[in-house]
Amino acid sequence: MSDHPSLPIVDLDSLLDAVLPDISSHVEAVCDKLATEEVNAYDMNTDRWTAVGQMNPAARSEVEGDVFQFVGAIWNATMKALPTELTNTVDLTVDGNKTPETIVPNTGRPDGGGFLRGEPGVEQYSFLQMFLTLEFKKKDTPKGRIDDGRKIMWAIHHLLRNDARRRFAFGLSIENTAARFWFSDRQSAVVSTEFDINEDWKKLVRIFVAIGTASMLDLGYDATIRLHSLESTVPVYDYDVYDSNHNKRTFRTVRVLSDVGTNLLNGRGCRVEVVREVIDGQMEGEEMALKDVWMNADRVPEHTHLQNIRGSLLADDRMNDLRHFLTCETAGWVPVSDADVETVDNTYETIRRRLNFVVQGVCELILPVGQTTSTSTSTSTPGSIGATPTAPPPFLRGHRNISQVNSYPRGHYRFVFEEVGLPLYKDAAYGAVFSTLRDALVGLGAMHKYGLMHGDLYDSLFSTKATSRDFYWNAPYTLRSDLAPLHAAVHRDLTLILCKWQEQILDEKRTAYQASMQHVDICDESPTLVNNGLAQLESMIEKASASDLLRNTTKQLPPETRPLPAVREGGEAMNVDKA
Repeated sequence: MSDHPSLPIVDLDSLLDAVLPDISSHVEAVCDKLATEEVNAYDMNTDRWTAVGQMNPAARSEVEGDVFQFVGAIWNATMKALPTELTNTVDLTVDGNKTPETIVPNTGRPDGGGFLRGEPGVEQYSFLQMFLTLEFKKKDTPKGRIDDGRKIMWAIHHLLRNDARRRFAFGLSIENTAARFWFSDRQSAVVSTEFDINEDWKKLVRIFVAIGTASMLDLGYDATIRLHSLESTVPVYDYDVYDSNHNKRTFRTVRVLSDVGTNLLNGRGCRVEVVREVIDGQMEGEEMALKDVWMNADRVPEHTHLQNIRGSLLADDRMNDLRHFLTCETAGWVPVSDADVETVDNTYETIRRRLNFVVQGVCELILPVGQTTSTSTSTSTPGSIGATPTAPPPFLRGHRNISQVNSYPRGHYRFVFEEVGLPLYKDAAYGAVFSTLRDALVGLGAMHKYGLMHGDLYDSLFSTKATSRDFYWNAPYTLRSDLAPLHAAVHRDLTLILCKWQEQILDEKRTAYQASMQHVDICDESPTLVNNGLAQLESMIEKASASDLLRNTTKQLPPETRPLPAVREGGEAMNVDKA
């Protein structure tokens, strides 16, 4: 929970109004039927659910899993009380002893969940089918609330990263009889104000009716991504990509290039996959790369910037520099569905229906130092019932105020490009490291010339084209896998050069602007700085080539006998320019 130590508490009604289907006209009819003597699901004389009984969970001696079976009984009664115009489309299961099947490794066991009804070839009790995660505690304590909150948010995070189709996900926690509704999309995560399941029983009915009769789209699934098949537990998806004229093309995934962008709960959820186009149901043509991302809705799409840069390079007769930029095959904002291609899927416009959450407080998800979330009914042992596994580390850059739940909406964007390269951090040749980053400096110089500044530089963004692999593998020295720490250090140091170089340009232009108090294009290219940046890299390459690490004589040695690089005390690898 390092990226979300706390969550905003929002008014329950404002949350339900924004993210659940509007079934308000049916709630009273369902409640009336549940309270009839015939159904007898809710006792109006005692103001209690019949399934809960006369004793609250906190007063009962049975184990937690048995006590909260009443949640399933309330669900079943509610579904039976639906009017004829509504159809139950999903199931709810209370079972904390079973681990749902998953794609991304996970040993967590929610206390239950809401599930789609069987897709072909998919186990129903699976994270691919789950849209709602459940957590329960017999007693309502601060420690128990934090424990449930952490588990709910872990499971929601897992739902969003485990399945490429997810736009958002839900959670429901109950401590004794105090319930809270949880929600997260790519913009923010929130928890509702609490309500009592007996006294505020109509709130629970509203939630159950809304999700029990919802479409896959309203349950957070993307209508433009379909699960084609499961091959050895690896999902194969069909992505629809619409261009600016709403022309649709479909691409089927072959393998994942990168999905680290999904490790941050409210990040951009960026996935990059190798794909081939689907025509008449069959894959055809060469492999390409597809990028699926939730970007800030007010940003200019990436393919538009690329088209402008490439057009400017052509106009300036800089043909050789085109190779530093991706070639767009097709791209565009993702529509909410095939039936409404004019409406772009957006966290504010479509997911939240242009409604704001009303923030009322903060929910802490981390206990004070020295305390743990372990309780008698829930342990932190991996694989235990209700255990919360360790999430991959998020990639945090800068400060984000999580209380601004209604700010900075994200739009869904998809981009297919021709080049399928190898990410630089996966390459194993020093020649690739230096030459690729040198080319990156040239590419950045072209961006600056045409009025653009790259705002998020790190080594994972750089890739080497497969067509150039012969050059890289014929370098004097090839890095062995056991030298990965040194490889990472080289990436880090060279990336810092690029970042500092850009900051120097920005500082120079900011100073010029402040001096003149007139508009200055802060992204205009500075040839002196470009040359200095290239000179730094050339100097590093020259030093590395002259060192024992890259000396030509080592080329004749078998890989296992080549000299290791110098290291400092403690095992830290030295930078190449100091080797």
